Amino acid sequence: LMELIEKAIQAGDAAKLRQQAHKLCGASAACGMTHLVPILRQIEQRGAEERLEDAEPLFQEARRQLERVRVFVKQHFDIGESK
Repeated sequence: LMELIEKAIQAGDAAKLRQQAHKLCGASAACGMTHLVPILRQIEQRGAEERLEDAEPLFQEARRQLERVRVFVKQHFDIGESK
């Protein structure tokens, strides 16, 4: 979904941006990624308002937050490591 959000921003596709941000927001909330949800809601709102000019910095912040989650999961749950 992050790739689709990035592509929507690059293409200037506000409807697709709103749709994909909404999906990822729901999935993030369901997984307890609370720091990511407000950022995704802002991105979704930018899409709904067709205001894409400031979506990129929000997307980069969402990417940073998702990376924090990935690192945490890898460190604490040993996911993706072969023994």
